[in-house]
Parts: sequence; C-alpha cells; structure tokens
Amino acid sequence: MGRKIEGLYYRGKIVFCDICKKSCRPLSLTDEYCEEVLGFDPMEYMTMKDSWGYFSENPNRDTEVHKCVMCQPCYEKVKGFIESLGGKINISNYLL
Repeated sequence: MGRKIEGLYYRGKIVFCDICKKSCRPLSLTDEYCEEVLGFDPMEYMTMKDSWGYFSENPNRDTEVHKCVMCQPCYEKVKGFIESLGGKINISNYLL
C-alpha cells in the first residue's frame, strides 16, 4: 500500500478509494496510455467531507473532520444507499 496523505492513498500519482482500496483511475485506461499519450494520470473520484461543529448529536464528534474518497463504482453504491433511505444527491454539470 502507498503512503497516506490527507485521507488519500497515493502510490506515486494514483489515488486509491478509501472503501475498496482500488485505483480511482477509469478502468479503460492503462499505465502505458496514461504515461505515453496523456502524460498524466486522470483520476475520477468523489470526496465526501464534513467538519463537525459544536453541538453535534454525538458530542464525541465535536470539531472532528471526516473525509472519504470514493471511486465511481463505490460512489454508485453509496448513492444508491442514500436514495434507498429516501435521501437525494444534488447533481449539476460544472460545464454549464
């Protein structure tokens, strides 16, 4: 396993999912393609983060910061779980 920096696992320049521990690189891209054609390693992941303030329901969480990095397959599972509880994920397009 690589070294852990601010909640992200790095093995060189690759980000690993905190849930499944797999690379967050899209599956269709190989090492050779990333290095020779692109010149960089595109990572696709979602970061979930919260900073708990004072008066949280669990007093042991006051002032804690929680972070989790998810690859796309794990994000889809988490999103499905949130929706199964009646929750909603707000989605927008950053290009618009």
